[in-house]
Amino acid sequence: MRKGQLHFNYQFDSPSTMEGVSKYINPVTTNLLFKDFSEEAPDESEKIGEIVFDRVFTDHIILDEKYTVFDVFDEDSDFYATYGFKITNGYEYHKSLKNRWKDLGYGETNFIYIYEYWLKPEFRGQKIMLKAILDLIDQFQRGISLFVIMIKPVLESEILRYPEVNYEIEKHPIRKYDEALSEQKLMNHLSEIGFEKIEGFSDLMFLNPSELDFEVYEQFELSKRIEIV
Repeated sequence: MRKGQLHFNYQFDSPSTMEGVSKYINPVTTNLLFKDFSEEAPDESEKIGEIVFDRVFTDHIILDEKYTVFDVFDEDSDFYATYGFKITNGYEYHKSLKNRWKDLGYGETNFIYIYEYWLKPEFRGQKIMLKAILDLIDQFQRGISLFVIMIKPVLESEILRYPEVNYEIEKHPIRKYDEALSEQKLMNHLSEIGFEKIEGFSDLMFLNPSELDFEVYEQFELSKRIEIV
């Protein structure tokens, strides 16, 4: 059995690379790290997972005379071109989304979009990803009105895309997964910390940080000591 401490490290793009519209959509990577306490363990922490998200500063775009919200979202990606304006102006499209914003006025349209995440198979089942997402919310919620996460099945086969996972196919043979069931399990876990589905956004879940129950932090984040059999 391996005993150790879980901690998180955040990596940001260099400010020198943030030019033009990219300065309004800033990617950040959360590294999930495990420090093994056993005597034979190496001194450095082991990377066991990752979360990638964007900080979207819509209210700053409003002050920039060079760009509009449409310019920034259309240039960045298909996701923002499709959903960005609907999210930031949700009150014009969906009444249910309107209630997820702190206010409807200026400076209340910034959001965070979480779109990539993985965890080594042997560390699953301890809600480590939920701990990491809660830490992310705690660290970055200032000035953010909404957290948005893309729902997708966490399939074992997806881990093969990441060479740093050192996936051993002999120990974890690929099985046929039910994608719908996998997505539902993920949504159930996210619901535990306050995320919810909203009509009109089939692949997304939303969290208003001002509505987050602080008991959730006590339940998931305070204890970061974990044991791996």
